[in-house]
Amino acid sequence: MSNPLLSVITVSYNSAQTIAKTLDSLREQTCRDFESIVIDGNSTDGTQEIVQSYDDLITQFVSESDKGIYDAMNKGIDLARGKYISFLNSDDRYPNHTIQTILDIDSDGDILYGNMIKERKLNGKIYTRKVKPDLSNMEQTMSVFHPSIFVRRELFNQLGKFSLKYSLAADYHWVLKAYLQGIRFEYIDSPLAIFSVGGVSNFTCASYKEAAEIQKELGLPHEAMLNQHLHCKRKMIRNRLISRIARLPILKTIYENRIKKNWS
Repeated sequence: MSNPLLSVITVSYNSAQTIAKTLDSLREQTCRDFESIVIDGNSTDGTQEIVQSYDDLITQFVSESDKGIYDAMNKGIDLARGKYISFLNSDDRYPNHTIQTILDIDSDGDILYGNMIKERKLNGKIYTRKVKPDLSNMEQTMSVFHPSIFVRRELFNQLGKFSLKYSLAADYHWVLKAYLQGIRFEYIDSPLAIFSVGGVSNFTCASYKEAAEIQKELGLPHEAMLNQHLHCKRKMIRNRLISRIARLPILKTIYENRIKKNWS
């Protein structure tokens, strides 16, 4: 059997509430020229049983203890056979056209990247926002979206896999290295992933601090990212206060309406 176009690596840990939707989005792809690799961190909440029920879809399944999300991703890279590798986290999804879009591009690009849909659930209603990447801003922040990046497999031999030095922003470290070394990026003007806001892969305040360390390591200005880290911490404290205040019914309504306005 020839190697597939794409190896989709999904890492999980106690993801029983979300991983079925992730795998369903692969099952619903209009193009089946891919393999699905699931690397689980020895989940105890039923995730393993759910994954095993998709044995018609999943090519390889490993469940064992690991050193974190990037260690799990590295294990998936070692197993991948596709021309390209992508990482679909266990709380995210692909639109059903994603893999067909990658096939139709027929590109010589080393890293393909596209748009993303951010999705947020509030009081049972789903709010969405379409976002576009800006590669030119890569030296300042992770300005492309990890769920909608597709990397030529040989690049991981050339640049190495994800560094376990960084537990939250190793993807930014890797993509930034590729950008600084002149690796060919090709933009696809299409939504290629649906990102669940509030999932484990979200950028946290600590991620900004790691990103600043990465910029410093690679010889880039990093003061702005450190300021972003401090701003994030102040915002987090403010949001905690707001969430406590918002327990009062009228203030809760005001708070929720503010979120709806921002996401409508």
